[in-house]
Amino acid sequence: MFEFQGIANIEFEFPKVVRTVLFIHCGLVKSSDEKEYYEVVGRLYESDNPQETGENHIGKVYIWVHDHPHATRFQTSCECFEWHSNGSFEVITKDGSQKRITPPSSG
Repeated sequence: MFEFQGIANIEFEFPKVVRTVLFIHCGLVKSSDEKEYYEVVGRLYESDNPQETGENHIGKVYIWVHDHPHATRFQTSCECFEWHSNGSFEVITKDGSQKRITPPSSG
């Protein structure tokens, strides 16, 4: 993460207040046109200390890092999560489409 100069200043639109971003993944990706870029994924939380509160993340931010290490360019996308009491949640994309994720039944 520290090698991506400027990543701390990334701006993105999200419909809720975000106080914590926990980065969970960073990897090199190759696009369909054979160009390589890094993908950085962060979980978004409303609280300052989600580990202490046990809060579910309210979404994810995807940051694509192009042209690294020279003239680095960032591109972002977000998903918003709406959690349900049964452990399932809705993934809502910027265009408003929704997909329900249901945990496997334990039995």
